[in-house]
Amino acid sequence: MKRKNVSVREAVYRGWRECIEMVNDTVRVIVVPPIGRIMHYGFREDRNVIWVNRGLTGKFLSDICMDPDKPDAPWANFGGDKVWPLEQFRWAEVNGREWPPDPWFDGSPYAAERVRDGVRMTGPVSRFCGARLVREIQLAESGAQILIRNRLEKVQPAGIPGVEPLPMTVWSVTQIRTPEAILTPLNSSGGIPGRVHFFNDDPETRSHFTEEHGIGVFLPSRTAHQKIGTNGDGWLGAVSGKRVFAQTFSRTSGAVHPDGDLSVEAYTSPDGYAELELLSPLRLLDTGETTEWDVAWTLSRLPEISDEESRRKEAVRLLNDLPSLDAAQECFGVR
Repeated sequence: MKRKNVSVREAVYRGWRECIEMVNDTVRVIVVPPIGRIMHYGFREDRNVIWVNRGLTGKFLSDICMDPDKPDAPWANFGGDKVWPLEQFRWAEVNGREWPPDPWFDGSPYAAERVRDGVRMTGPVSRFCGARLVREIQLAESGAQILIRNRLEKVQPAGIPGVEPLPMTVWSVTQIRTPEAILTPLNSSGGIPGRVHFFNDDPETRSHFTEEHGIGVFLPSRTAHQKIGTNGDGWLGAVSGKRVFAQTFSRTSGAVHPDGDLSVEAYTSPDGYAELELLSPLRLLDTGETTEWDVAWTLSRLPEISDEESRRKEAVRLLNDLPSLDAAQECFGVR
């Protein structure tokens, strides 16, 4: 399928078949429905900004665990971008285990169909929460922007009686190669002390987070797992060499967000990756109800700048100049 400058075709990617490749004049995007993820996003002829677990390339959830719903099932950490439907503190109650994530959202095969300039993926119905995810990923005719439209559909009751109604969220989790820095605007309103929440409140994590002119700067650690959250709005970005990866979104004013009203979370791992995490407002879903939440991605190039602080300053300028999510939706004809 080709429409003007966007090519959408079936491809093989790192051992996975039945992938969907989207290419325009600027970027290449690869979606891997057999594991329900976006696995590649980058400038054409440039490296992937998404982290891919080399040890699991070409593998499937069934290769890693035959009974992924069992309490002791391992996590199939493929990398890439996916969605989780519940706050993590609810997993034990709803999933019957604290870890790993819901396998029907994270790792199971998704059905795929091509749409204009992209693909629609429909996930299986979770036996844990009774919901499924529908994702529509579209690439702009020119430039680096993609729009990801997420819809949670509550199809049936949760597997464990007594947990309904469930407060659900579209929690997008994007694993990227370890960046130089993660950047997020800090919100002056709200009830978060210091405008940032430290999930692991230790001196090292605090030492890796600073504020520069109203922007939170989170630096990865080579040795420790770190996670922070904010009630930010507008964008979440990462600086990686000459690239700035951005996710734009809209925080819903007056709504209750997960984890103590956090709309943005970021995690860094010493294992070569970080996570950019965006969370939609919580919504109680009964069977037959849905909730939708969109995110746009873009990729920008930085000029030659030698010192990190100046690179961050230029990255923030680029990020602040990005079109809003509303503008992105209008460009894709969905508003």
